[in-house]
Amino acid sequence: MEETHEESSQTQKKCLLCDKGFHFRKKIVCERCLYAFCSDHCYKEIATVEGTKTICDSCYHKFRREKIQEKISEEIELLNHELIRVKDANKRVERELFEKTSELNSIETEFSAYEKATNKRIERHKAELKDDQEKLHSLETKNNFLTETIKPLNEELSALNEKYQDLDSKKEEIVNNTVLLHNVKSSLFEQLFHVRRKIKFCLDYYKADSVLCERCKEALKRSYDERIERPQDEMDESSVSLYETQSVLDSVREMKESLSLLIVEPESEPKCLIT
Repeated sequence: MEETHEESSQTQKKCLLCDKGFHFRKKIVCERCLYAFCSDHCYKEIATVEGTKTICDSCYHKFRREKIQEKISEEIELLNHELIRVKDANKRVERELFEKTSELNSIETEFSAYEKATNKRIERHKAELKDDQEKLHSLETKNNFLTETIKPLNEELSALNEKYQDLDSKKEEIVNNTVLLHNVKSSLFEQLFHVRRKIKFCLDYYKADSVLCERCKEALKRSYDERIERPQDEMDESSVSLYETQSVLDSVREMKESLSLLIVEPESEPKCLIT
């Protein structure tokens, strides 16, 4: 085939592309297709494994087309690999998106449930807060009422404390008076004991009555009766006895003074004891 191309190029007298003769143009054989071309259509060079070759425009276009096709194929292969990678990445992203979407849906469901529970707790806390505020208001009202109620009670308590202190001082005074009266009573009983002993040696009511006239007897009896007229339910037995004895002593003492005057002045004219 190459020998045929060489023979045809040697016998060829015109350019294969422009069909012009080689009388005024240089004849160049294409190193790829081995046909003869003029210098206008066979001047492009390409790099091959064997070295640099000069080729015609037709072969150059074919060469360029092959290179472009190879590049396109390489690009297509790269794109296919990229497409596969992108598809794998897309599948992975879709899977991750599905998982994230499922997780997000689960989170949204949990959040919705939590939000509902939180809203219920908030409403319950609001109701409790409102109830506590009402209770607080009621307690404040009661506190104000009790404060107003306690205020006069405190004043009364203060007055009662003052009265208690006054009564306590009076009680102390009464206790002291009671002790004093007890001492006085003891002293009176002691005096009464001595008086009773002396009465035995004195002129008693009956002896005085025997030496008096009728008028003086009546006066003595009336005086004696007046001295012992005292409600006995207000005195104990010892007090009544003491009072009665004292009355007798007073009556007898008056009679003794009158009799003493009669004894001192025996020559004088007898007088009535009442006058």
